[in-house]
Amino acid sequence: MNKRTKTALRRWCLYGWTFAKWTMAASAIGVVCGLIGTMFHFGVHEVTAFRGTHPWVLYLLPLAGFVIVSFYKLTETDGLGTDDIIDAVHEGKRLPILLLPAIFFGTVLTHLCGGSAGREGAALQMGGTIGQCMGRTFRLDDRDLRVATLAGMAAFFSALFGTPLAATVFAIMVISIGVLYHVALYPSLLAALVAYGVSVRLGVEPTRFTVAVPDQSVGMFVRVAALGVLCAWKEERPVDRILCKVGTVTSCIPEFWLSLVLILVFSVALRWLPSSGAYAVGGGGFGDRLRHLVLPMTVVVLSHLWYYAYMLRNKLLEEVRADYVLLARAKGLSRRTILLRHCLRNALPSYLSLMAISVPHILGGTYVVETVFSYPGIGTLAYESARYKDYNLLMVLCILTGAVVILCSIAAQIINERLDPRIRADVPREEGERT
Repeated sequence: MNKRTKTALRRWCLYGWTFAKWTMAASAIGVVCGLIGTMFHFGVHEVTAFRGTHPWVLYLLPLAGFVIVSFYKLTETDGLGTDDIIDAVHEGKRLPILLLPAIFFGTVLTHLCGGSAGREGAALQMGGTIGQCMGRTFRLDDRDLRVATLAGMAAFFSALFGTPLAATVFAIMVISIGVLYHVALYPSLLAALVAYGVSVRLGVEPTRFTVAVPDQSVGMFVRVAALGVLCAWKEERPVDRILCKVGTVTSCIPEFWLSLVLILVFSVALRWLPSSGAYAVGGGGFGDRLRHLVLPMTVVVLSHLWYYAYMLRNKLLEEVRADYVLLARAKGLSRRTILLRHCLRNALPSYLSLMAISVPHILGGTYVVETVFSYPGIGTLAYESARYKDYNLLMVLCILTGAVVILCSIAAQIINERLDPRIRADVPREEGERT
């Protein structure tokens, strides 16, 4: 066996040992974070429900504050927070194990008495503490301890919110904005997946945020296409004229102004529809949720549906005046057949490209609509994150929004290539074009 072979063998053995080490360590971190995260989830949920049925506990908030501060003093963890978790990754700062019960007990007691305490910071602090302590149990070195801390943060966050991938990216990028520690990807993702599996098995439902009005759905696409074809078919008729005027007007009206007008008319004046929220206080049925969705849906439809239908109508009329349409009419084809089989197919690539480019605008409008109507969705979550300076969560939402925009563009490109193979880059050009 020559020297090069021995070197390669040693390298692969090292890779195998590293993989096995992190598989065991990350799995153990995920199990522990999943168990404690489940306990934390149910603890916060139960005390919140208890406070809702026993409002008198709000008067105990000053006493709760005194107890929490005393507990922090007793465990010598006062002053420790998220910044110390970040320092543990950057500088290898040692985290006391007593920080875990201090954060757990303090957050639950705060929620019980109606105080202000989020779960995101608590998840990072408890997860980072668990990860580092588990790393010390596995006798990891200083560099690996930092990775274990990141894995614990991702695992605990995933156990609480049911988002393993987002938790992994969030935990890694929260350490340093714009920097991705690739060495921590596998341990963090594995720990997050294991913690998520444990929490789901124990009955924790993943946190879901619903976008109020899914503009880019198949239904929206079909409605826009149907309106565009109808107006092109009935050119210069009342239906076409109405669409042109409505599309021009609604495209110039801001979403927030239209939302406020609808609230003033239908909620304040007529009292037909609710002005905010996703359901009535105490929870409502399916019909109640639909009533709360009427006004946000109306705003988005008026803001986007008519405008896109107007654009498609203009593209279809441009196709109708092409030379091949004259030839099709000479062959005896009806106007409907020409529109649906030929003109619409040629107009769809441009229409799909327009829809893909407009995704950021549509998402921005949806965020505004959710905020105005206080609808619990991604827009509201982004607004609250910016308002309370929760830049870490805001960064994750920006990443997810960017991913949606990129995926929509890729999907539009794939569909356009199927509709019109000529736009593919690998399609050979004609002989005249090659020269």
